[in-house]
Amino acid sequence: MIISIINHTELSKDEVQRVVRAVNRQMQEDFRRYWHKEVHLRLEGWTGEQPDPELPLDMRGDAVLYLWDDNDVENALGYHALNYQGVPYGFVFTQLADALGEPWSVTLSHEVLEMAMDAEANLLAQGPHPDPAEGGRMVYHWYELCDAVQSDVYEIDGVPVSNFLLPLYFTEGEEHQNHNDFLGTRVPSFGLAPGGYIGYFDPETGRHESYIAPGDHLAAARKASKETWRGITRADRHKGAPIGSQIENPASVRCEAITFELSGTHGGNGAALERAQQLAMSRLGAGWEIRRCAGDPNEFDALAPGDSSLAFGEAWQLSHGLEDEPDVVFAEPSLTHLITGVSDDAEAESRAGRLASGIGRGKDKPGTESRDWALRSCNVPEAWAFFEGLPQAPGEGIRIGHPDSGFQPHTQLDADRVRTDLDRDFLGRDADPSDPLGSHGLATASVIMSGYGRGGHDRRDALQGPALYAEIVPLRVTKPGFLRPAPVLLSAGMHRLRDAIDYAVAQQCGVISMSLGGLPSRAVEKAVRRAEEAGVIVLAAAGNQVRFVVWPARYESTIAVAGTHIEDGAWKGSCRGRAVDVSAPAESVWRALVADDGEEIVGRSYGTSYAVALTAGVAALWLSYHGPDALKSRYGNAVPDVFRQLLKQTARRHRLPQDEFGAGIVDAAALLEAELPPERGARAARAPARSASGDTRDALAERALGRRMQLD
Repeated sequence: MIISIINHTELSKDEVQRVVRAVNRQMQEDFRRYWHKEVHLRLEGWTGEQPDPELPLDMRGDAVLYLWDDNDVENALGYHALNYQGVPYGFVFTQLADALGEPWSVTLSHEVLEMAMDAEANLLAQGPHPDPAEGGRMVYHWYELCDAVQSDVYEIDGVPVSNFLLPLYFTEGEEHQNHNDFLGTRVPSFGLAPGGYIGYFDPETGRHESYIAPGDHLAAARKASKETWRGITRADRHKGAPIGSQIENPASVRCEAITFELSGTHGGNGAALERAQQLAMSRLGAGWEIRRCAGDPNEFDALAPGDSSLAFGEAWQLSHGLEDEPDVVFAEPSLTHLITGVSDDAEAESRAGRLASGIGRGKDKPGTESRDWALRSCNVPEAWAFFEGLPQAPGEGIRIGHPDSGFQPHTQLDADRVRTDLDRDFLGRDADPSDPLGSHGLATASVIMSGYGRGGHDRRDALQGPALYAEIVPLRVTKPGFLRPAPVLLSAGMHRLRDAIDYAVAQQCGVISMSLGGLPSRAVEKAVRRAEEAGVIVLAAAGNQVRFVVWPARYESTIAVAGTHIEDGAWKGSCRGRAVDVSAPAESVWRALVADDGEEIVGRSYGTSYAVALTAGVAALWLSYHGPDALKSRYGNAVPDVFRQLLKQTARRHRLPQDEFGAGIVDAAALLEAELPPERGARAARAPARSASGDTRDALAERALGRRMQLD
């Protein structure tokens, strides 16, 4: 079998040839001796301005794979399938590889292996149901060679390629030490390696479905990221399978609303609302409640009837149908899903189990016994010294918007600076953001601006956050949910996060700190952009455990913060990548918590939630030091760009992995000491690190959520 490789990306011919050679070696030296199939890749030219799978000129081999940057092109939705002459073809999208946090060479290897084995997506193997709760009843597994071990890679000539399954995996007999995959990871027959998933046809339901092991958040995040790219998943190519239906994980990903934007051609607000209601009735059905977005009069939420929620696949089908209307700019599900930016609070495990980061508490590093070690790592005490002799105290006069799980009182936080008169619960849509079952909002707030609590600054046990005298506005957007075997924190829908961001801007917050993250959302991206255009500094956690930077940290208007440890190295649980701006401590960071019995706790925890909280506190310090009014007078609404520029310029140089942890570790003292740039050209200071050919490579989420969105 000869597979023609046709490159329509910005990748150089030399780079593509290097990868093609490595994958050819894999097919000849590794794949062939187990599967006894001859497969060769050949890099070829191509015709036309875009690929045409039905054009024989591009089908010089037995099959063809197009290398493409994104899937926003005609005929690029089949991934690998059959053209009208029976020739297999497919696409390898480099931006999807970026989203999954893996080199595009791994994606190419994955697709070549599966095209070589089952180009028609039609082979099945009888085996036990992957869910142990089903009692081992027989289903028909897809003959996919990589999905079950998709997180495992190895190198050939320095090029990362995908692990793959061996023939004995598709038998019920256990092999010696479960040697069912090339790397010998001991995955059992019809079983899963961490980060993988299993696709199968269930004769009882008559549907193609997929299974992810409970608690495997890496696999869930990869699966969800793939599904947002319309039409590329394996089940899309299985005959009779509804698009996306097999992807849904009812316990972790649901849809409460569908958000859509009208083109603005309907005149007044009343006409736009009437049109939104008409569309909901015709495309979604009866019983949907329509609400207008406060930040954009042309954006609407259609809330599912009777406070119900939709399954993942059904929500995407309805959204795509709505988006087909000519006056709809975009439509997307507002998803409730696992939060990947939260911490793992060991003390709360009796109540909330392991949180969505999926990371064990582990052993605290030596040197973290001191409660202020993370502040010293960021040179915060030195920054406080800059306020000596000034009329304002550190952080004074700055209000911080805090979308999170809400708030619980704690003696480590000064109740006078927690703005309960402005706070809001976007779950209950009321003014009470209390957090009865989870303390994540309290924990992250205590890292931002605790310190001089009710006991006074002379208390030796007092926690201290960078923004000692800032105010914080709790905004509840997350809620506890349950995913076997333990409860976890769930997000409460992207439309709620969007509303919280708009509300924080309306309440004159100078900083918005988001210790959460998950899937992309055009509505949230627009809200972040509105906040930035209003002069608000917006920061978000890079995420935990899933490796690639999650959203909203991934948006260009957001400052993405990754995690480090006390030795200035990379925290192993931190997400990383080109989208990261800076890093800050995320391992063994001291924070406040309230136990089940009401006992107040101060202890150490983990997560980029704390890295972004520390950085948000430093942002408030910077605003307070220079004066928000003076900064606005000098730079207008370009203040966030100036802050980002100086934050990155003054970051401490480090020994972190290159191009993965941003400019360095936050240095608050150097930031305050840095000379402000000239008034002219302030907005041009943004570094184009995330750009590629005039459009950002990290903008893959736009392609995921609609045909022509413009995220990063």
